[in-house]
Amino acid sequence: MTREFNPQEVEVSICVEYEDIPVQGNAMASEDPEYDKKVENEIIADLESGNIFAWCTAIVKARWAGFEGLDALGAISCYNEKDFLNLVRDHVMINEATSHLIKEIRDHGWHIDVPENAGDVVSNRFQDAEVVHP
Repeated sequence: MTREFNPQEVEVSICVEYEDIPVQGNAMASEDPEYDKKVENEIIADLESGNIFAWCTAIVKARWAGFEGLDALGAISCYNEKDFLNLVRDHVMINEATSHLIKEIRDHGWHIDVPENAGDVVSNRFQDAEVVHP
């Protein structure tokens, strides 16, 4: 039996989590150690002021019919939530989570008809989604 995969039925969550990887030695890799330290200190100060987006991990989950697809990107630094959502969009994370979801469904033996533009349809529906905070 083949089931139609309707991208309009996919639920997406965009989550931000605190990053476990230390800022020092991971935020910058320029040829200028003084500049790297300056940027790292700015990120740490921003993080200590309560900006979770200053050093975080982005996790995007796509769910349909009891299945879940995931995409994640860690050790990122953003100015704010808008900047974070732009990063999610620029890295096509919703599309990637949707592709992973479709793979998971097929790996479980389901036969599904998937529209060619399924990832784009899902992504377009959630471009301005609210970010789930810890």
